[in-house]
Amino acid sequence: MLIQTCPKLRTRTCTDYRVSVEGQEHVNGTLVGSSSSSDYTDKGLLAGTTYTYTVRAYDAKGNLSSASSSLQSSTLSSTSSQIPLLSSDIGSVGVAGSFSYSGGTYTLKASGNDVWNKTDEFRFAYVPLKGDGSIIARVVSLTNTYSSAKAGVMVRESLLGFGSNVYVALKPSQAVFQNRTAPGAATNSNTASTQAAPYWVKAVRKGNTVTGYISTDGSTWTQAGSSTISSASTAYIGLAATCRTGNKRYS
Repeated sequence: MLIQTCPKLRTRTCTDYRVSVEGQEHVNGTLVGSSSSSDYTDKGLLAGTTYTYTVRAYDAKGNLSSASSSLQSSTLSSTSSQIPLLSSDIGSVGVAGSFSYSGGTYTLKASGNDVWNKTDEFRFAYVPLKGDGSIIARVVSLTNTYSSAKAGVMVRESLLGFGSNVYVALKPSQAVFQNRTAPGAATNSNTASTQAAPYWVKAVRKGNTVTGYISTDGSTWTQAGSSTISSASTAYIGLAATCRTGNKRYS
């Protein structure tokens, strides 16, 4: 959960933030939450519940600001609930792609010439991301339309085809870490593993840096690469697939 309103102490330098949940800053004498940055992650929440947050800034001498405007955030009803992803084709794909969900499995059907070089063509299922965040996915299968067909997780600074991005993906016979550090720049790619699906992939954004990881079991992770992307107040994080054949569509 991201604190979007960060109050400042008048004429003083803010050093930390105190978080109130449901109007309580302390429970049994213990501070509910605090953060040294404008991000705050709340843990141990109940499923299917809406929480209300406010924040106060304080300085090294303990001076406190007034409370911020309240912010509400809701948890999913269960760990198997569908994440409300948006979905669209990025770039000039030959055939429109699609996105569906059933029984805990997300399916992308994609055309597109590639996620590569200076511009991309692929299907993207995503959510906007303000601040830091991460995504984990298990790529269960990938239709082998071409040696450079890909499916995996992505963080990108815009929904334009030439946007900077980090892509942690599976090809038919290997896992790759790809990055474009600035809009319209060339894409770099490194082979992270000679592993085919099923396989786990993860992308973690912290500031303007995105780090990719791969795993055989979803528990033990190996870093695949790390790169900066262009600064954006709102980035986009989600699932991405391209078939590399341009005018055909595969899942």
